[in-house]
Amino acid sequence: MSKIAVLSIVVVMTLCLHLEVIFMAIVNSRRATLLLALFISIAILAAGLGPATAYTVTPEGVRNRLSNKFRAGWDCKNLVIKVIPYQNEAYTRQGRFQSVVISADAMIRQGKGIAVRDIYVKAFDVVFDINKLYSSDPRDPEIVLKSRKRTVLRAKLMETDTNKLLALKKTPIRNLKVDFGNNKLTFTGIYKLVFGNSLKMVGKLQVKDKHVINFVPLAAWVNRVPLPVGPLKQVLSKLNPLVDSYMIPLKPKIDKLTITDKYILIEGNNV
Repeated sequence: MSKIAVLSIVVVMTLCLHLEVIFMAIVNSRRATLLLALFISIAILAAGLGPATAYTVTPEGVRNRLSNKFRAGWDCKNLVIKVIPYQNEAYTRQGRFQSVVISADAMIRQGKGIAVRDIYVKAFDVVFDINKLYSSDPRDPEIVLKSRKRTVLRAKLMETDTNKLLALKKTPIRNLKVDFGNNKLTFTGIYKLVFGNSLKMVGKLQVKDKHVINFVPLAAWVNRVPLPVGPLKQVLSKLNPLVDSYMIPLKPKIDKLTITDKYILIEGNNV
């Protein structure tokens, strides 16, 4: 029985003793004793049904909880999770761990079309919200961190996966595709305007607020005619963000982006 439950019984019993004095002044002692027994029985029953800690926090238990939550929201390939505790067991009971490491060959966010490859995330001095982590309530699917000191991130966003993601976005451009290379991105598609319909945008990536990756065009044309600012803003509002690291496990921050011919390398190492 939890400390809260025991405390509830003590409080109710104390109140009942005071009630017995009142009852004895009004009715005979036998009736007062019966009423007191009834109050105590109700208190014990209520305390047994009340909130209690029904779990013991262990590194293995936390690892299993993380795995279950990741697999509930992601399709994972070769997912590996390591939870490294402090020597102080009191920290473990509080949900505080020396480090947490997550790696996978691929993780695809269910229903979002977001896929990251060769992912590696390591967080240091992590404090979880244990009540949320151990909750069996399906309305608590997310992992809540109270704090962490530093997070290391390394992941790849493949060109093929990015094109699958673009196909899910509701933009005014039909057949929207992207080509990686030479540290820049080239978008092409069909965008009907008065003077044409063949769209081409060339630009770079920009990290916003350490979590969001946006496409920033350096030039945009429709049938080789520069695209006006108004339509361009409309296109970008539907296109961005390309990636939001809040969707990545442990919500790591992003520091550096490198564009190759086949993938974007996403890296981070910060508090």
